[in-house]
Amino acid sequence: MVKKYFKTYYSLPDKHNKIDIVFERGFRNIQILYNGKEIAVYPSASSLLKTVTVETPDESLVNIRFLKDTTDFEVHFNAVQIDNSESKPENAVPNLKWPVLVCIAWYAFVVIMFSIRTNGLSLIARYPEMLLSDPKILFTFTSSFVVGTTLATSLIFLKSGKMFFYYLVIIVTIIDAAYGLMVPLYQSIIMGYEFDFTVVLFLFPLAIKSVVIWVYVSNLNLYRQYQFNKATIKRKTNNNLVDL
Repeated sequence: MVKKYFKTYYSLPDKHNKIDIVFERGFRNIQILYNGKEIAVYPSASSLLKTVTVETPDESLVNIRFLKDTTDFEVHFNAVQIDNSESKPENAVPNLKWPVLVCIAWYAFVVIMFSIRTNGLSLIARYPEMLLSDPKILFTFTSSFVVGTTLATSLIFLKSGKMFFYYLVIIVTIIDAAYGLMVPLYQSIIMGYEFDFTVVLFLFPLAIKSVVIWVYVSNLNLYRQYQFNKATIKRKTNNNLVDL
């Protein structure tokens, strides 16, 4: 008797529909069952390396892809991802949180040290125009405060799936990283400061910002799917949007 393995997935948000993926050892003879009835058969997992679409008897759509590196399946039911694989959209939120928290901690450190070591708050209170006219203050205090506040705000709305704040984080962090590279060049070329090893100090925050940018860009499609899932599930559970 050939041993068979099961992976079961339920539709969201109601869990009224069940999708079973049944297969033999080595991911061979894969059967796709919808509410207990077979709707597709594939000889091996290699047939599912690219997403396949199967229509159910009630005209729902099931999309399935085999994730080779994780030996798991990516399953969508009517465009909503319902699996528990590493590619599930819910993973986007924890993926994005940790680099943002590290970056916020860095900006907080910069603002605190600026205020303590340079008596910056009293200086700005007396000469507020320096916030815009002095490139060092603009970068050290203003930029750090603006980007730090933007990152903190994005964390608040991260679980709600707000794409506006997602794109805003990418834009302001890129601008701040670029400005961080321009400041030492401006001071050495325009203002005549010596271009010495202290410039290396700019590489550490640049690395932090680069990680934030890379994580946000690499998780963009995953977060879009997360937002789509949130909107779809909310629409399905909102009685005001249901035709009675």
